[in-house]
Amino acid sequence: MRVPHLLIIAISLCTFIGLAQKPPRSDAGTASKPLSATSDPWPLTDLNVLVLDKQKQPQPQTDRTAFQILEDGTPQTILSLSGSDTPVSLALLIDLSGSACPVQIEPNATCKGHDPVIDSLVDLVTSLPSGSEVMLATFSDQANLNLTFSPASAFQSGIFDNLKAHGGSAVYDALVATETYFAKNAKFKRRAIVLISDGEDDASMLNFEQLLFRISYPSSPIIYAINTASGHPGDYSGSELRFSARALRILTEFSGGIVAPAYDRKKNPIGVKAIAWAIHNQFALQYSSANTSGNGKVRKVKIRMPQDTSKAALRYFQQYVAPIP
Repeated sequence: MRVPHLLIIAISLCTFIGLAQKPPRSDAGTASKPLSATSDPWPLTDLNVLVLDKQKQPQPQTDRTAFQILEDGTPQTILSLSGSDTPVSLALLIDLSGSACPVQIEPNATCKGHDPVIDSLVDLVTSLPSGSEVMLATFSDQANLNLTFSPASAFQSGIFDNLKAHGGSAVYDALVATETYFAKNAKFKRRAIVLISDGEDDASMLNFEQLLFRISYPSSPIIYAINTASGHPGDYSGSELRFSARALRILTEFSGGIVAPAYDRKKNPIGVKAIAWAIHNQFALQYSSANTSGNGKVRKVKIRMPQDTSKAALRYFQQYVAPIP
């Protein structure tokens, strides 16, 4: 019997909210059983990487022999490089809390797709390589799964209609829920999450340290952030703005991504375009960990470009937690 698509969404939604609301343990180091991506089960690892030049512009890469990977100091054999012509698994995660809804509307009003940032997200998705997939999640004080992984070519702006701004912000919990769903369902080696938020969190059960631990699994997606506070600085106190911006910066640097302001000073939506270009140029290096002990411990990862003379900056997840069998 064929299960109706809306029923599948409803079941996934209940699971997704449960992931976001699951109480953390007191110790960040044992907050949950470490994850392993299902597309390439560990010890295979797809390490997503961004190479930035001196002007901090993303640069495409095609030659895996230009790189070296060390895991806990031990050289690893790079098996493949997936470049800009290969499909992407992309998650859009939109903050609908009262402070951060991209269109900055009144509470309980509708977030229509006329906002330039929202409109730009459609362009981002439709510009992905052939075969790519996209999911959509939103959150305020709890997370919601609005669209399971679906073909990017079929993505339509109507998915953004009737999103409503309300409540507090549980961005840390929502990121963990999104990452958990992502690890279990994403198909492709190139992976990214785009967070549209001001970075403010006043409702999560997880703290920031626990967040960083929980998102550290093999083949984690790069996290990019579009800072919506940049377009509306008058809505925040100085301390709130500085703390939220710092949290977004640390989060994206930790995962290999970048932060972009939602708007420039003339209110032009520049953030999504910057992130789209970065995603286009990010690539995945696949290797099989030489240490196959699944012990739940943190593995430190380092990438080098021995022959590079341009002093390029490498952005990637610099650690992961080895899955427990």
